Amino acid sequence: MKVLARTNDSLFNNLCEFFDTKGARTMLLPDLADWQGYPLEKFDLLVSEYNSEDTRFWEKVSQIRKVYSKIPLFILLEKDDLQLKLKAFSLGCNDVLVMPFSTEELYARMRIHQKITNPARSESIKIGNFKLDLNKYRAFDGDSELHLTKTEYFIFEYFMKNPNKVIRKEELLEKVLGYKHSPKTNIIDVHLNHLRKKLRSGVEQGFLIKTIRGIGYTFQTP
Repeated sequence: MKVLARTNDSLFNNLCEFFDTKGARTMLLPDLADWQGYPLEKFDLLVSEYNSEDTRFWEKVSQIRKVYSKIPLFILLEKDDLQLKLKAFSLGCNDVLVMPFSTEELYARMRIHQKITNPARSESIKIGNFKLDLNKYRAFDGDSELHLTKTEYFIFEYFMKNPNKVIRKEELLEKVLGYKHSPKTNIIDVHLNHLRKKLRSGVEQGFLIKTIRGIGYTFQTP
């Protein structure tokens, strides 16, 4: 699960801490105008704090909704304002919450909208002996659970959704770790080294995470 949030730093930190307990990742959107730099179809929720000083705020909301009609879009208000609520709903926003609010309530509302917009969403992925439980963020090799860290799980999930596809390092950095501008870091290689060790039994069956020098990686399947 991925959440994209345009909020103040304090609220963003609270959202990160809460969604972390749900096995979800929260990424910061500096400004709604930056939405085109993010693959919104990969996110489960876009939440934005209303900015009264931004004269183009509602225009940006409208642009997002015209391109991405399915992602749940929540607006956060500093005070209960009926006119702002009606404006948000008229532009296709799914929900409006007044701050302060309960993160549990936000999560419950998000789950409801997920069921409405993605009724046929697959709950698992299975390739060979490997299986992912997409709801509980658990990975299995046959009947044995693979005890992956959160980052290892999301990397493996990305590979499982894109088997035998060449994936650039920058793509993993942005879509899994949240780096918008791919910095020079070996963090992906570090996580992959740990992940390969935990997937070692799959090598005999023909499963292999290969490094393609100078390009990226591929999850090779039989």
